[in-house]
Amino acid sequence: MTVSIEQMHFARSGADGFTLRIPHLQLSQGDRVFLHGPSGSGKSTLLNLIAGVLTGYEGSLRVFDAELSALSARQRDALRGDRIGFIFQQFNLLPYLSVLENVLLPCRVSAVRRKAVLSQESLERCGERLLAELGLDASLFGRQASVLSVGQQQRVAAARALIGRPGLIIADEPTSALDRNNCDGFLELLLAQCAQHDTSVLFVSHDQDLAKHFDRAVSLAGDGSCSG
Repeated sequence: MTVSIEQMHFARSGADGFTLRIPHLQLSQGDRVFLHGPSGSGKSTLLNLIAGVLTGYEGSLRVFDAELSALSARQRDALRGDRIGFIFQQFNLLPYLSVLENVLLPCRVSAVRRKAVLSQESLERCGERLLAELGLDASLFGRQASVLSVGQQQRVAAARALIGRPGLIIADEPTSALDRNNCDGFLELLLAQCAQHDTSVLFVSHDQDLAKHFDRAVSLAGDGSCSG
């Protein structure tokens, strides 16, 4: 099981106090789940809990069969780096690095992901192959990420998330700046890559029209409750 949540409750105190309640949510290996809900419903909070960035929840949250509340901060960091790939809304590429250097970053910090690549090919060859399969022209591989268009940066971010075959891809609004045709095309490329290795996907978006690309949809309501 990639993710298993049972009767999880997370509360944030203070002026912006917020409560998230997830009675039951599971992602099996290879599942493709679309997560949607209004602003403030807790989508990013849920992603940060699954990634082990946020802690302090009640109930059970297991990722790759590890109960996150039982792990130390270092163990959560290792789990996140070794087994989860992220695609952020702003992509979070390092502008002073080349396209290829950005893609290879997870393998520089995770021995697990580096070993997964090197068992089949060189790091550089893997990065170039992923970029090509995601539709980026080879002439851009050596250029700084800062000079790329939004659509090109999106493909670089996807390749970086995918390298080393992590078991889970978490994507937080990565298509918000794209038009419909480019959005659908990117999703098809991304999900095809995930299908090659039976990688689970948890994809967040406000655009419910994108749900057609996924196995099922999960909704978070404005009060932090979950259905689907």
